[in-house]
Amino acid sequence: MSEALILGSGPAGLAAAACLRARGISATVLEAGDQPSHGWKLLDPEVTLLTPQALSRLPGMRFTPGRPTYLSLGCYAAELDRYREQERVQVECGVRALWVWRRYGRFEVEVLQGERTSIRSARWVIDASGGTTHPALPEDAPAAPPWPALHTRDVRADDLAQARSLLVVGCGTSARETVETYLRVRPSGGEVTLAARSAPRAVPRHVLGVDSHYLVWPFEFWPGHWPGPHRGWARDPALGLGLARALRRGSLRDLGAITRYGETVRGEHGALQPDLVVYATGYRHAAPHLGELVARDGRGEPALTRAAAPGVPGLYVLGVRYGRSLASSFLRGIARDARAVARRIASEAGR
Repeated sequence: MSEALILGSGPAGLAAAACLRARGISATVLEAGDQPSHGWKLLDPEVTLLTPQALSRLPGMRFTPGRPTYLSLGCYAAELDRYREQERVQVECGVRALWVWRRYGRFEVEVLQGERTSIRSARWVIDASGGTTHPALPEDAPAAPPWPALHTRDVRADDLAQARSLLVVGCGTSARETVETYLRVRPSGGEVTLAARSAPRAVPRHVLGVDSHYLVWPFEFWPGHWPGPHRGWARDPALGLGLARALRRGSLRDLGAITRYGETVRGEHGALQPDLVVYATGYRHAAPHLGELVARDGRGEPALTRAAAPGVPGLYVLGVRYGRSLASSFLRGIARDARAVARRIASEAGR
């Protein structure tokens, strides 16, 4: 019987397992999907990571020599498989956590595997189920739209290349990536429109040749609770100035906030009849199996203290916004948090 259960086998789950193993703590990794790192492999393999290799490494990760500075998501998924083998992390696939509860100082996790349910027991539980399997959609988006609709997780360049009237909902980094791809592959006469509740806010990817992530390095170590009451509505700016440039050039139309969905979509600045709508609206953290063990903030994210669930000894959540620091939702933050959680668990185990 393993001492720890890790729910999810994406970067956070693999990093946690590797760090625990290095400290002599046995862990079992459960993956709801049919293959390790299932959520990451749902993403468009051609999209490029926002961070360079140096800021995308998990503890002990060594990238394949010759990889570019900025890896595609497809390359990174392959590196995750290589990392899993390197760290000898065993993943049980097709095992979904249904419910987690704590009693007598231990956790019991009800899981579903195929059509059979069973109970797993452990002293520690690390939820690393992530968010890429739970795309967020606008609350007022129609359940049965009269036009094709895709989330950015599922859209590919071939889909965009067929659209003559594309509507992109959202104004973050994924919206910028979608617009830039469309402008590259669109058919003759194709037009793209942006719909967002607020004007795009963006920062350049590089400043004087330096990746912008390095410029915020000192701040991202701040504790995750420092945003205080503002953590519920804080929105990260888009990385890259592509949206602003496209709007300025006139190659991107601004619809403003959507006021009514229908065959014709109406917004503050006009209306259009799209033949493809792409929701660039991010992801939501959905871990119903944690129930009331974890409180939520204004965005529905777990409200944690140093990646731990307050009042529930032994329960940790990795990979979520502000989980331990301002960088906890980024790969470099996941790497630091996995080390910190493993160190804390080893201390609790007396090792």
